[in-house]
Amino acid sequence: MEEQEKALFFYEWVYDHVEYDTELRNKTVYDAVMEGSSVCWGLRLCLSDLVQDVRLKLRTGLQRRSCVNRVWIEGGGTIAILHGTKARGAPAGS
Repeated sequence: MEEQEKALFFYEWVYDHVEYDTELRNKTVYDAVMEGSSVCWGLRLCLSDLVQDVRLKLRTGLQRRSCVNRVWIEGGGTIAILHGTKARGAPAGS
């Protein structure tokens, strides 16, 4: 599996299994995986843990007041993976 496919796989897994917590109570990786909901911080942590486990390079931060992961793809630039609601979060090449 190519690096870009790995990053996209984990992104899709997180957004297929974790809802954005609009009540702002769930904030951890545990909440994201075990409870199925988290704010952007928990979504970012969950995705970054998965991506780092397969040794993809990652940088995290804030973008437009939401947590963001930026995954470096060997020979192909980066993919910015935004967090928040599904409507706001989508992988975008940059």
